[in-house]
Amino acid sequence: MALKKSAGLPTRERRALCGICPAGCGVVVTYDDRVRIANVQRID
Repeated sequence: MALKKSAGLPTRERRALCGICPAGCGVVVTYDDRVRIANVQRID
């Protein structure tokens, strides 16, 4: 897990499956210490 700082709060990244459609695309989810999603980016 990568540790980053965003807007003064430490964040972590985790690979996951999107789940919006049945295709199962990979994404990187960035979340903060309160486990709130800060960003979602697709994996190319």
